[in-house]
Amino acid sequence: MSVIRRWLCLAWLLAAVPAFGQVSRVDGTALSSGGTPNVSSCGGSPSLASGSTDDAGQINVGTGVVLTCQLNWSATMAAAPFCIVGTNLSTLTVGWTTDTAKLSVTVSATLGGGKIYYLCRGGV
Repeated sequence: MSVIRRWLCLAWLLAAVPAFGQVSRVDGTALSSGGTPNVSSCGGSPSLASGSTDDAGQINVGTGVVLTCQLNWSATMAAAPFCIVGTNLSTLTVGWTTDTAKLSVTVSATLGGGKIYYLCRGGV
């Protein structure tokens, strides 16, 4: 399967699955939004951009040599969510795993002071 086809399939899946903590109507529209997670193990003084939720957001990576970051969900999920993760530096290789408690991100070179973007669905 081509890379573009995989991304299109994943984008469709993410659009079709309700977000964390959401109660949905039959037509799929959300009645409530996801909670606010917290970031840890991500350099000195990491933070989340304003408006970031369990569903999507931006991690402002802390200072120093940073090869891993962890985003802790606002509440334990019933199942591990599906996520897409990227950074503001196109030269890095990004890897990630999810479980019912967190999103763990690894990068191929230091990202100190950079940004990590995430979009997640499922987990309910």
